[in-house]
Amino acid sequence: MTAAAANALTTQGSAQRGTVAAALDFLASRQHEDGTFSPDWSSSRHHTVFRAALAAAEDADAPESSAQRITARCRRLVLSSQNDDGGWGQQDGSSSDTSSTAYALITLTAVGGHQAHEAACGGAAYLLGRQHPNGSINDGISDSIGPRPFGFTVPLLADAFALLALGHLTHRPTSRELAADNRTGRPTPPGPPAHLARTHA
Repeated sequence: MTAAAANALTTQGSAQRGTVAAALDFLASRQHEDGTFSPDWSSSRHHTVFRAALAAAEDADAPESSAQRITARCRRLVLSSQNDDGGWGQQDGSSSDTSSTAYALITLTAVGGHQAHEAACGGAAYLLGRQHPNGSINDGISDSIGPRPFGFTVPLLADAFALLALGHLTHRPTSRELAADNRTGRPTPPGPPAHLARTHA
């Protein structure tokens, strides 16, 4: 929840900078050394990771910052856990599934770098290669966990996150771009994903 809220607040420019910084400090203190977080409502370890990576993306280059630590751990986890088929699984050693792959792709757009670009190409190919004739990318693998906990299936969840991931791969505007658009009244033009253009290894 904190990661999702912090990510939402990054769209507000400097107005919520202090709140986002405090949230990132909290997330960094809760993130495990391998890049994961304690389980949430998702069966996939990549779910909270992508939300934390998005929240940290604006300040990922700040030296010795919580954002930089979060980003480095997220990058290391996703790049080291991609399966040979280009996708990602829910846990270490799991077969690839569409939801986990979508989550990992969103993380890659946030952490950037040449290796992230190559991994994202494989992940996108995995998703598109599993699209059904009706447009769905749902593979039927349950991702949601109830409060008991018990697994349950939300049929459109994989489709929704696959579309979100492909949208992030196309372009994710930064808060600076959004602020400029608000001043000019013009929409952000499409372009390559800014975060994948970073030079991190």
